[in-house]
Amino acid sequence: MTIHDSSGGDEDSQGGGDRDRGQSESSGEASHRGDVNQNNDFYVLMRDKIENAVNEALAAIDYHRYNGKESRLIHSLCLETIM
Repeated sequence: MTIHDSSGGDEDSQGGGDRDRGQSESSGEASHRGDVNQNNDFYVLMRDKIENAVNEALAAIDYHRYNGKESRLIHSLCLETIM
């Protein structure tokens, strides 16, 4: 006559549960790394956009400065030409 333990099954199934838990933890870490990489991609994209906008603004300033354009002072109420 055999006595069966109904609490947790045999040893192999219990060990498998530990493996599953380990796999879910590692997939959670991979998911976190994916989020970090996605955030890094966002920051790289935004840095590139800002850098391009700054370079365009500096190029426009240089163009106006070296091509004899009038420089203007922008005031909250009016535009005044600096002479």
